[in-house]
Amino acid sequence: MLPDPTSRNGIERAAWQAKLADLPADSVHRLAGGHFTFSFAIEDFQAESLNALNDTLSRDIPAYSGWPPFTYLHGAGRRPVARGDMIEAWLADLAEQEADSSDYWRVSRDGKGFLVRPMQEDNPHFMENRNPPARPLFDWTLPIYRAAELLKFVQTLALRYAGPNAQVSVILQYYNAAPGGSCALAILDST
Repeated sequence: MLPDPTSRNGIERAAWQAKLADLPADSVHRLAGGHFTFSFAIEDFQAESLNALNDTLSRDIPAYSGWPPFTYLHGAGRRPVARGDMIEAWLADLAEQEADSSDYWRVSRDGKGFLVRPMQEDNPHFMENRNPPARPLFDWTLPIYRAAELLKFVQTLALRYAGPNAQVSVILQYYNAAPGGSCALAILDST
């Protein structure tokens, strides 16, 4: 039986929404213009300690882009912190008027993780040099690229803490991909 990444998904989403509670209703950091969520669960995950998991996330995860999933920043207020059995980070810079880096993520010692990330396509400046400008816009390349990057992240964690035969489940959801757009859902199971 595959591990269930949804078993804590509601808790994780509620934790992110709690971060948003004090923001103005029209704050760009609420990601109302578009975002995706990614949840994963790795069977038989055994991180020796929260410190070991923290070190792995900070130093040992390969980066395939300039802003990889579960990005690790070290600045005050954006640095990941321990919360019980998990590591949590909210990368939003509330002084900024764009939400490009407003990721929120959590990874736990039991092999479950959750990420919320804004959609690049929903930034008003995305591809503004395109001639003619196209809106609404959904770039098919970025979601595929991001999905591959997310799967490589989970693979690295599984190989480090669960072994080569670990069962993994992931859920990737897109919300408000473009004005007037719809939600796409991908559920991937692997053995």
